[in-house]
Amino acid sequence: MVTGSNTPCIKEKGHKLFDGGINGSGVLHMQATAIGKDTVLAGLVHMIDQTQSSKLQIQKTVDIFSARLTPAIMFLSALTFGGWVVRGEQVAHAFANAISVLLISCPCALGLATPAATSVSSGQAAKRKVYIRNGNALEQMATIDTIIFDKTGTLTDGHAKVASFLNISGLDDDYIVQLAASVEHNSEHLLGKAIVEYARSLELVILPTAKFHSIPDQGVRAEVDTLEVLLGNESWLEQQDIDVAVIQDTAKQWAKLGDTLIYLVIDNKLAALFSLRDHIRKGARELMDYLHSQGIETLMVTGDTKASALPIADLAGIDSVTANASPARKIKFIRDLQTKGRVVAMIGDGINDAPVLAAANVSLVVGNAVGIAVETADYILVDSDIRKVAEVLDISKQTLSVFKQNLFWAFGYNVIAIPVAMAGKLNPMVSSAAMALSSVSVIVN
Repeated sequence: MVTGSNTPCIKEKGHKLFDGGINGSGVLHMQATAIGKDTVLAGLVHMIDQTQSSKLQIQKTVDIFSARLTPAIMFLSALTFGGWVVRGEQVAHAFANAISVLLISCPCALGLATPAATSVSSGQAAKRKVYIRNGNALEQMATIDTIIFDKTGTLTDGHAKVASFLNISGLDDDYIVQLAASVEHNSEHLLGKAIVEYARSLELVILPTAKFHSIPDQGVRAEVDTLEVLLGNESWLEQQDIDVAVIQDTAKQWAKLGDTLIYLVIDNKLAALFSLRDHIRKGARELMDYLHSQGIETLMVTGDTKASALPIADLAGIDSVTANASPARKIKFIRDLQTKGRVVAMIGDGINDAPVLAAANVSLVVGNAVGIAVETADYILVDSDIRKVAEVLDISKQTLSVFKQNLFWAFGYNVIAIPVAMAGKLNPMVSSAAMALSSVSVIVN
């Protein structure tokens, strides 16, 4: 339920254990880091409950209509009673007809029309390892016409490795890698973890750091061994007035392979270049083909260079690429699309994308998201299968269709049933049964 796989996974010292897991064999010594409502399982349960209890915009509109319908029904009931009395009917018969109007027009079906569908949809999505945090997203997702993808960890599988390394500092290669890994050790970014793993493969020790600072979609900086070390992309270095021309030819060659480039700067001087290679996520091309068949435009917006983004975009079948985009530029990009009347979904890894995800009409996070990602995402694809986006779209469209069917039935039922009851064709018993049948039909649908 948490990882999306029912196969055993190897756990070593320092790894996280999730509540509800079963130890396969051997003795396990562990430390509890969360209890009760703070556990992963409790978080998932709360997320589903929150979705099922949240009101959609269409439901809010129905609630307003229902609130106005109630006094109208009271008036029609009184009118029915008065009309039959004026016609000379017995008071008991007139009263029975008035009660029939009240019973048959009870807006229960209207109240159930959307919550029932939302509850079923969130349950169906959870079975597919998709958790819906915001019920309104069901309504919005069905109407999107543009999907924006982040690159690293979203269109790629998030298992980047150092492919190449160029040292122009004059310092020892191992020391340069050690400095880079020591700074990136404080980062949660997938590329930073790749550099740390590279250092560990060389059996290098992580050095203590001070004044660590991370700039989303730009890079990281810290002090190591009295040196100010900066790791980031080319656009960030340009903002720092650091010249990268000396290794530009090498950078272009590596970028053409689809690699992500990380520059290392020591005391404001370019020192090295790391090339990190990630593989396109399984099912990405299949998803793009499906989205295009639905008339949805697919875009990539990334902080990487265009040279490194284009190969991944070509493999995935993305329509267009916007590169060298800072978080602020990504948000502006989304706002501009929305100004043009586009309904935009954003898919990211939830680590550095939080403000951008919040700007989109619908936000999806790939991976087992917790913390800040949960606060910003409407949908969480727990097993990281990007093809689940197609299932999310299908569920949303089916749910919106059921909303409309239920509301059509509920409104149509009242339009037909109320005049029949006012005409005295239904007694209170039949009216009660008809009202109950209307509610049941909505739930069954």
